Amino acid sequence: MTKILKEGRLNPREPWVGKKLDCRTCKCEFRLEAGDKVKFTSDQRDGDFYTASCPNEVCKADVTFTL
Repeated sequence: MTKILKEGRLNPREPWVGKKLDCRTCKCEFRLEAGDKVKFTSDQRDGDFYTASCPNEVCKADVTFTL
């Protein structure tokens, strides 16, 4: 039987796929899927991060996260 040394990702260009997030504004919990719009921000001082929009129609707040 083959032994996996490191798990791969189905979408290496979208490393956020499957990431579970919580919106701090409305407390909505959601999981990102392939094709969701996510913005990458490079920050040398605090570290790189991603930003996604809350899917709640009433909220739509920005949710930031790191991988």
